[in-house]
Amino acid sequence: MNPRLIALNGWKRRNIAGLLMPHLWFVPLLEWRYGFIDGLVAIGPLTRACTLHGSNESTDSRYRIFGIWVLKLPTGGYSVLVEIEGQRGGMMKKIGLIGGTSWESTVTYYQLLNRLVNKELGGSHSAQCILYSVDFEDIETNVYANQWGKIADILVEAATSLEKAGADFIVICTNTLHKLVPEIESRINIPILHIAEATADAIEAAGIRKVGLLGTAPTMTQDFYKSRLIKRGLEVVIPEASDITTVDKIIFDELCHGIVKDESKQEYLRIITDMERSGAQGIILGCTEIDLLVKQDDIAVPVFDTTQIHASVAVQKALER
Repeated sequence: MNPRLIALNGWKRRNIAGLLMPHLWFVPLLEWRYGFIDGLVAIGPLTRACTLHGSNESTDSRYRIFGIWVLKLPTGGYSVLVEIEGQRGGMMKKIGLIGGTSWESTVTYYQLLNRLVNKELGGSHSAQCILYSVDFEDIETNVYANQWGKIADILVEAATSLEKAGADFIVICTNTLHKLVPEIESRINIPILHIAEATADAIEAAGIRKVGLLGTAPTMTQDFYKSRLIKRGLEVVIPEASDITTVDKIIFDELCHGIVKDESKQEYLRIITDMERSGAQGIILGCTEIDLLVKQDDIAVPVFDTTQIHASVAVQKALER
């Protein structure tokens, strides 16, 4: 949001248009009451690093003061103008990220969140986020050992740390670990933005009813993810058993380490083609590393990149009034 000038004495926009920077806009300040500015007499900027708390009857807002001017009016007297930056109705919410699962996709999340916030707000704005990056070795080992309780302990510690650090909601930067959302939610007091629900919203918006799902073996075969899609009236297609093993192995042995092989891409495209033949009208990239390997340009049917979708919904929530 661009800085803006507010006339404390209610000076009309038409009276000051063209006097100052054209990208700044002006409104009469009728309902605001900043008593410490009353009676101020000075020429030129006075302060650039003060956080101001103010309120009216309907909303609380915080603004950063960039400058205060006192202008002499042609008719006599003075008008006090304050250049401020902020969001009326509250500041940007802080996004708590549980990352490192793997760190390859966490980098993508961080880039997307900042780019999307900047696209919305312009200027030099970026996302307010707090990252707790776990050791992926601990996660991967316990996934293969089917020790989900140990993984839950790791994620609960991460989530509670983010909550204590001031996060307003949690984004888990992986599809597979959403299996543990119920356990995590029971231990914290802030919401978790569920990746499957966000993906289902995007699929519904596209008017698609039957989708192919790629991801880790747990994501493709267990109910924690598919059930949320099915409850939304979607039909889910998964690969054959041998192809599930292939997809899972490429994720853990290659993509989680930043290794991208053309032969692995061709295997994924073959599997996707088989799902299309089974009636899939779209494909869910249900692992946040898969977009390192295949893109929309590689596939004829619509692709639902869960990393992109999740990050986009997180930004919408962070900026919502």
